[in-house]
Amino acid sequence: MAIDDLGGRASLVGLCQGGWLAAAYAARFPGKVTKLVLAGAPIDLAAAESGITRALAAVSQATLEEVMALAGGWVSGPLSLALWSDELSGEFSAEPALQCVGDAALTARFDDWNARAVDLPGAYFLQTAEWHFRENRLARGCFPALGRLARLSDIDAPIFVLAAADDEIVALPQATAVKALCRATNVAVRVEPGRHLSLFMGQRTLGGAWREIAGWLTQRDNSVA
Repeated sequence: MAIDDLGGRASLVGLCQGGWLAAAYAARFPGKVTKLVLAGAPIDLAAAESGITRALAAVSQATLEEVMALAGGWVSGPLSLALWSDELSGEFSAEPALQCVGDAALTARFDDWNARAVDLPGAYFLQTAEWHFRENRLARGCFPALGRLARLSDIDAPIFVLAAADDEIVALPQATAVKALCRATNVAVRVEPGRHLSLFMGQRTLGGAWREIAGWLTQRDNSVA
């Protein structure tokens, strides 16, 4: 509805989970998306293992359902962190995320933000875990969206993929698989040094890659410097 209110076509920028959701939308409604930016987005979960796929492999769907039933149908923020915080602790520390060293005030702000993980609806969490992370339906072309299958091969909007070289949350091949799966359009791929959160809040990435992305979004052609 938001895109319809904006005139029926818009560019989408998706970060991490928002990335695969944006890709699914662009596949389901190709005529509504002008350009697509996917940053640290898990697109093909079969392309490589990652911290999240390993964590989910260690927890059965039945166990997740039982935990959520006890929590009233919600996945609490603390529970989400507990599921993979030990293995992925390096991804959630201030210095690699912010790409800065020795800024105590900024580190404190990051730690405060990082401690406030949001709660998620249990139905969404379970469906995402099963359909996307376990069954890889989006990459396989069998992800149902509003009565039809969302096929990545139907995306015709130009795509800019931003990925991190040392990302343990979304492994590099999971993110860059877009180029092979979206053959009907032009796909530019930029791999930045760093980890998952540095893609969204790292000083070096914000000052470099995201400036390039902003310029690309405003260009009439689809060339990438």
